[in-house]
Formats: sequence, C-alpha cells, structure tokens
Amino acid sequence: MIELITTIVVTSLLTATLTSVFFLVLFKKVIAPKLDEKVEELKVIGTTIDQQVSKGVASGVKKAIKDLPAATVKETGRTVAELGVGLVEGGLTSFFGDKRR
Repeated sequence: MIELITTIVVTSLLTATLTSVFFLVLFKKVIAPKLDEKVEELKVIGTTIDQQVSKGVASGVKKAIKDLPAATVKETGRTVAELGVGLVEGGLTSFFGDKRR
C-alpha cells in the first residue's frame, strides 16, 4: 500500500515538474522572443503616431486661431484675465480674510 502511494506521489511530482520545465522552455525559446519583437514594433508605431498626432493638433490649433474673429479673441482674452483675477482674489481672500466684513 505504501509503495502504491509513493509511486503515485512520485509520478505526480515528476509530471508536474516536467510539464513546468516544458512550458518554461517553450516560453523562453519561442514565445518571449516573438513578444519582444511585437513590443518593439508597437514602440516604433507608437512613436510615429505620436509625432503625427502632435503635428495634427498643432496645425489644427493654429488654423482654429487664424479662423477666429478678432472680437472673439479679444473677448476670450478678457474672460481668461477675469478668471485669473478671480482665482488670485479668492486665494488671497482665503489667506488674508475678507476685507468687506
């Protein structure tokens, strides 16, 4: 009986070990090099796409600004300035306290 249990345990351990070694070798020799190759391809593609998107965005922003009427640009500038003043005033008020009180 003990011999049977020992045989089953040893067989299970050997099977698990050999299967693990097989898949480790398969991964290191076949799968990993292909994955590394694909990653490098994706890096090159990503760099190319990043440059194209940057150029497209820059040209789109330039075109949009050129197409804006002067009154809109002036009004937008005024709105941004008012927003900045409001933020600074709010920050200073919270720091020094409200003068109006």
